[in-house]
Amino acid sequence: MKVSVENSSKDLSSFLASVRGILVYGPNRGLSKECQRKITDHMEMTCREKSGDFSRVTVAGNEIKNDEGRLIYEALQHSILGRPRLVVVTDAIDAIQRAVKCFLDKKLDVFLLVQAADLTPASPLRRLFERRQDIAAMPCFHDTKDEIAKIVFNTMTDAGITLEEQALEFATMHLSCDRIIIRNEMEKCIVYAGSSGVLTLADMQKCLCETSFFSVDDVIYAVATGDIPALDTAMTKSFAEGIKAITVLRLLQNHFVRLHQAKIAFLAGETLANVTKNIFFKRRASFSLQVQKWSKVTLVRVFSIIQSTEKFCKYTEISQDAVLGWALYHIARLYQQ
Repeated sequence: MKVSVENSSKDLSSFLASVRGILVYGPNRGLSKECQRKITDHMEMTCREKSGDFSRVTVAGNEIKNDEGRLIYEALQHSILGRPRLVVVTDAIDAIQRAVKCFLDKKLDVFLLVQAADLTPASPLRRLFERRQDIAAMPCFHDTKDEIAKIVFNTMTDAGITLEEQALEFATMHLSCDRIIIRNEMEKCIVYAGSSGVLTLADMQKCLCETSFFSVDDVIYAVATGDIPALDTAMTKSFAEGIKAITVLRLLQNHFVRLHQAKIAFLAGETLANVTKNIFFKRRASFSLQVQKWSKVTLVRVFSIIQSTEKFCKYTEISQDAVLGWALYHIARLYQQ
């Protein structure tokens, strides 16, 4: 079956009791790790309450690929702690789908937790977990801007820190859409706030100024304003920092979705000041020019380029950086037309 992170978290105990295994997959590494930790912690707590013991075993996907009986072998092994109650498969790949199915068909009294990176809808492993009712597939997609804002606000509130509205806006606009990076940056902000208990816009800028996602922001705005020299500089920095092509594409898409919405509102009679009021003030002038320059037809072309580029990055052996570079320069030139 398919299940969302949000719905499964509402009553984790009941959810886990209804399935024998879970596939946690997707591009959001941080969210994936959080889900795995919650599931593991809950399984351990439940087992200790019932029988007083708990043990787990971890197997890498490549190990199972080379030995399809490895899963069952590990599940049946006895240690000083008894038989394992939880088997965790890390870095799972489609090649282990048959071994996983065989394991599940044995109906052993062992819970199976499988972790994988992003899987396509046609993935045999993903389809196995989606189609059976005794197991579940849980996708971990990148956090949206609203989700990032909620995480930042709740984290600061829980830490007893008051966050200025502009500081929250700045963090939302500049943080990565990967949960683990968001958490790490918020921990840094908490330490920076110290005993003052307040984070201003200036504080947030100082906390985040060294994060690599500023270079991604520079890439996005260089593309959206057709500034080829600035794009050269920003891309060089972004690649040097190891930013993934898919991350850049997702953030670029978010920017152009926001731009498209602003363009529609502007054409409907809204003022530039009104359609750009939620844009970070240092980027507001640039965003205003983009609203005026880009046409709705051209923006649709941009979305098509981004989507096709993401497919190329995922399903071809061509360098992702090379594919991304071509797409960014192509979109930047559309601004100049």
